[in-house]
Order: sequence, then structure tokens, then C-alpha cells
Amino acid sequence: MCQRAHNTYTDAIKTPPATWSYSMNAPRLGFITVASPIEAEADKADQRMNAAVDSLKQLLLDLVPADSVVASQTDAIKAATKLRERGVDALAIMAANWTSDAILLSAINTLELPVVLWAVPYPATYSLAIIQHVASLLKEIGVKYKYVFGEPSDIRVAKQVAEFVKIASVVKSLKTARIGLIGPRPTWRVAGPSDTTYDEIDLSRRLGCEIVHFETSALKLEAQRVPDEDAKKVIEGMRNAGLLGKVEVKDSVLLGAVKNHLAIKNMLRSYVLNAAAIECYPEHVGLPCLSVSWSADEGLVIGCEGDIGSTIVAMLMQSLTGKAATIIEPFTVDESKNRVLIGHPC
Repeated sequence: MCQRAHNTYTDAIKTPPATWSYSMNAPRLGFITVASPIEAEADKADQRMNAAVDSLKQLLLDLVPADSVVASQTDAIKAATKLRERGVDALAIMAANWTSDAILLSAINTLELPVVLWAVPYPATYSLAIIQHVASLLKEIGVKYKYVFGEPSDIRVAKQVAEFVKIASVVKSLKTARIGLIGPRPTWRVAGPSDTTYDEIDLSRRLGCEIVHFETSALKLEAQRVPDEDAKKVIEGMRNAGLLGKVEVKDSVLLGAVKNHLAIKNMLRSYVLNAAAIECYPEHVGLPCLSVSWSADEGLVIGCEGDIGSTIVAMLMQSLTGKAATIIEPFTVDESKNRVLIGHPC
């Protein structure tokens, strides 16, 4: 286990831990326009490049366009290298006219990222033909791609590009995510559903994320270190903000739940975790429940029942929507009213 970081819980209240969704930077998109100087409408390539850049700039993207239209493999490698240095999450290539597929492939192979292929709707350019041709090559070599078709100035097309790069950005972030598992490793589980088990090495190999394991006793010890006064400040702050709701438990129970919440946040920050799944069932029922709810309001993902799979899915959903995700299960079906009652103890 990592060496314990001795942060004060006053800091835990003021300083948020590592977050996954709400504080993510805007997806970073690299954009290249390719064109052949000897093919039709080459003289319009710059105009179309600028129109596409203007469209993409209207969206919530961190856009990194190439400096000029790319017309050779050498230019493509130079442009892609600059984009790689800027850490783009995905690449979009607009074909202003027909050009050699090697030019597009040089950029794609340099970056090794998912790519959007943008064809423009001018028959004389053969833009759609080169995009279709390159797409077939990418499918064969296993590169993730999407192709779009439309005017460079069409905001609807730009939105399709933005949706793709957002997904690519989330996948890229998942590859470096650290997810805490507080409680028994899955091979020791006997109480939870079978589909919550997983293989740590296989998960890391397939998704890239790292599972950091802690015993439940580590969380309990962390909670014991939280001063009563710090927990009471949080309770009072939530009450004054109208966020505490109706409290039907003893003050000592609420105090303990808030201590757990602060302890979980401190562990996320101290161990640089993007999320955590906490094994609470059946021996520690209620241990993380308040924190699951409050953390969601803060953009943090806390999974219950040691369910790493659902925690990862919640991270992805939260990143894609910008809204809190939760685990829900069906309770009953009312066919007469065409309703399903869903919920979860947390």
C-alpha cells in the first residue's frame, strides 16, 4: 500500500480530491486539412479549412488546427508531430479534394489516435471517394474512426466531430485512471453478484486503468482521524445551504457518516484516485452511502458493493453527460400504469 499522506481534514473540506468528470478539460482536437494542388478546386482548400475551423471553434472543444493545408507526406508528418506535442485526444482530417491516401495515413500513423474523416459535398473534388477509401484502410488495420459528410461551415457536421472527440477523450482519460477498491479483492468475494468480479491484470490490459487496493480497515482508520469539529462544520454548512434534508437518525450516526465522507475524499486526494468502489455489503452496510450521494453532487464517483465495473461505467457516463450517474435496479413492474419502479439503497 502507498505511504499514508498526512493531510488535515480541514484541507479535505476546502480542497477537492482528484475528480473525473466535472473538472475535465475540454476535449482537445487536432485538425488537419489535406488537398492536392493538382486536383480540382485546390484553390478553395484554404477557404474551406478556415470555414471548418470557424465551425469547430463554436463548440466546447480545445481546437488545435494545423497551420496550413497539408499537401505532402512530409507536411503531414510535421503537422501531426506538432499536434502530438500538444497532446490532442483525437484527429480530424478534412479532405478538401482528392489526394494520396498516403498523406492521410502518415498523419494518422504519426498520432496513433482515433480519427474523424471529413468529406466535403462537392462532386468535382472527389473528397467523398478518398474518405471512403481511407476509411476502408483504417478498418483493415484496426484504427478507430468515424466519417462525416457536409459543408465545412455546417455546424451540424462540426457537432458530430465534437461528439466523437469527446468519446475519444474519455477513453484516453480512462487509460490513466486510478480507481480505488476499498474492501476485499474480487476473488475473495462471496456476498456480491458474480458479475462484479474481475481480473485486475486483464482490466488494466484492456482499459488501461489501474486498481489500487485498500482494506476496509484503512478507511475506518482514516475516518477515526477526522476531528468531530471538522465533521460538524460540514453538517452545519450543508444545513445552512438547505442541502441536509430531513434527518431521522441520531446525531452520532450522522456524525459518523460525515466522517466517512471526509475520509473517502481524503483517500481519493492522498492516493490520487479518480474514483473508488467500496465493499459495503453485507458486513459494512451504510458505510459509504451518504458519501456516494454527496460525492456525486461534487462530481466524484463513489461506487458501492465493491463493484468496479459499475464504477467505471459511472465514470464514463458522468464524463460524457456532465451529470451525476448512479446505480439503479428494478424493484417492481406496474403493468396497469406502464411503470417500472427503480432505485438503489445508496
